[in-house]
Amino acid sequence: MIWNILKDSADKIREMMNKMPQLYGIKLDPPDEVPELRIIVDREHSSMFGLSTQGISAMTLAAIKGFVATKLKRKDDELDVRVRTRPEDRDKLGKVMEMTAYSPWGMPVQLKQIADPVFVKTLPTIKRIEGERAYFLSANVRGNFAKAVKEIQDILDIKYNNEKVHCVISGEMLAMKEALSQVSFALLFGVVILFMILASEFESLFQPIIVMTAIPLGVIGATLVLFVTGQSINSISIARDQQLLEEPSN
Repeated sequence: MIWNILKDSADKIREMMNKMPQLYGIKLDPPDEVPELRIIVDREHSSMFGLSTQGISAMTLAAIKGFVATKLKRKDDELDVRVRTRPEDRDKLGKVMEMTAYSPWGMPVQLKQIADPVFVKTLPTIKRIEGERAYFLSANVRGNFAKAVKEIQDILDIKYNNEKVHCVISGEMLAMKEALSQVSFALLFGVVILFMILASEFESLFQPIIVMTAIPLGVIGATLVLFVTGQSINSISIARDQQLLEEPSN
């Protein structure tokens, strides 16, 4: 069954990640299976009493979890009034199966006469991506983030990516890649726009290149001067540079 293969792969990947010292706080979503009680209704017997499967399930759910009968208003607040059976009447399976429903003819029918209880293990939630079932593994990274992601991706490509299971690293890594691609595009677009504006002002294609080249070279030179003199970029150094630029004009 493909679902069992997916679950086994998720457990193996989690074990692999637990062995990596740079990862911690590893979580699997959905988590491990939990026990669940299912009430299997005998449609033939229930129809003999004039009871439907939907009505029986609604009765059982209302008795165990309750239902909101009305609301209690207190000034600016509203409180739900939930009605359900007493805790001592639903703390054991035998008591639950003794719940009584009434047929349209007024005949009392116990739940155990028309249904059978079955204990199964199931997932608390089911995750899907584009209509396909999926597991999500999340973890925190200490140290080099890019190195940890590359190491995980190499292991996934070698051992776990196949025809039945496909593994994709998303989340923070995906957001980082998208942000870098957007920044690169914006930077390239800004350079093109700046070149077009300068070319229209100078009416030349060569002079804008000189101006645009002087800016990064000036930043490199200023950085080297600050490094050599042991200064940092702050309000004092910027004010001093402005003062040096204003002195010749005076």
